[in-house]
Amino acid sequence: MRLKEVRNILYAHKKFLVSVNRAEEDGVLLTQFSELPIKKGELFAVDRLGNTFPLADKYFKDNYVPVERVNQKRTKQLSPFEEQYYKTAYEEMAKLNSEEDSTYIEGTKEKLQSNEVLNLINKIY
Repeated sequence: MRLKEVRNILYAHKKFLVSVNRAEEDGVLLTQFSELPIKKGELFAVDRLGNTFPLADKYFKDNYVPVERVNQKRTKQLSPFEEQYYKTAYEEMAKLNSEEDSTYIEGTKEKLQSNEVLNLINKIY
């Protein structure tokens, strides 16, 4: 089946984006759940994951809005949300490391005070 994309525009419907195509000939539309017959001129959408589904012209006109694709360059600057996320993560890691360090130091100190380490060293040498 040949396909014709309806303008090279993305369309938004609530929380997802799709590209919309018009069938150029009769055929079968493979969807996520089944195979559906499609007639020449009927619309179908393809979501960002590649799933296809048929669209009635009226439903399309009433519920979809054309949107432009914006290609933004990724910058090294973090968003306020990302900054807060990383700040919190590093604080938690520092806290864990501090707790682990103090546990290790206290344990080593106790062993040294009880002469366990010295006894082991004397046994080895």
